[in-house]
Amino acid sequence: MRIESLVSVVVAVSKKDDNIYGCVECIMEQSYQNLEIILVYDATCERSKRICNNLSIMDMRIKIIGILQDKEKSSHEDFRTLAFYEGLLQAKGSYITFVDNRDRIRKDMIRYLLRTCTKYQCQISSLSRKSTNFGKGKIRVYRRNAAFLSRKFTSEFNGKLFDIDLFEDINLLELLEKEGGYGDNFILYRLYYRAKKAAIIDKQMYYEVKEKRNFFIDKQIQLNNGIQLFKDRINFFKDKERTLLDLSHEYYCMFLAAYYLYIARNKKEKDMEKVLASFKKEYDRVRSNIITPINRKIFLSLLYYLPGLCAGIARILAIDYSLLKKCVSRI
Repeated sequence: MRIESLVSVVVAVSKKDDNIYGCVECIMEQSYQNLEIILVYDATCERSKRICNNLSIMDMRIKIIGILQDKEKSSHEDFRTLAFYEGLLQAKGSYITFVDNRDRIRKDMIRYLLRTCTKYQCQISSLSRKSTNFGKGKIRVYRRNAAFLSRKFTSEFNGKLFDIDLFEDINLLELLEKEGGYGDNFILYRLYYRAKKAAIIDKQMYYEVKEKRNFFIDKQIQLNNGIQLFKDRINFFKDKERTLLDLSHEYYCMFLAAYYLYIARNKKEKDMEKVLASFKKEYDRVRSNIITPINRKIFLSLLYYLPGLCAGIARILAIDYSLLKKCVSRI
């Protein structure tokens, strides 16, 4: 008789818990049944506690954990970060996946991800976020460096299955609590670097609900925090892999370019000078980078030599912050 691996599913149950029943129902009805379902709720919210208790009565696989959230870090993203960390500490599965209580997953998502990991001996399997493929979905398997250079893997926990051993000896809480809402980004590239192989499935099975945010009000993407992210990444690969170091510099340069175009649209002259100076310094490193695609080099070169023209185009095209999000969305 074959022994099936236990998969831990960590669900962050925030105060915005209106969708929690539908979310947990999707998990309970998974075609792969050997699950440990960990609901992590805000202990200050009596409603969330009551909902989680009711759900635990419905399914013996559910365990609940209440946590106290720092008042200074009260956003949904901050809670989600802490909840995932606490859930990971309690997880007993060989594999782990993370779900936000606002989101939904397909009935066979976990089976699909687990089968991919075991069949191809991968430590991470990931779903495409924007696929329109309703068939079986093409599976691409990459060794470590090739996974990074494919530029296909996104830098968030959702929609992925991880071998839980990847998290061993990583100071996860310190990394997840990095300022600026970049917690996932700080940890994901480390996990992919530890993985010998990673797979991506051209199939959308995780359905995410995202709230619209104001760029300058929300702390998710701000210049200082973005710089912190990329400098941390550059420092991580500095003495490890030249290729991955070059890729990190490319991403940092693209981030600075995108940020410059965004603030150019808003005519923030003081910020523009500062960002342009940082961009030009980074471009001097990236221009000789052999792994950077030619179309990106052309884009970066235009901004380097003709920043005024590019700023004018940015204003005409009304460049929004989605361009910046793309710069921090890949491992």
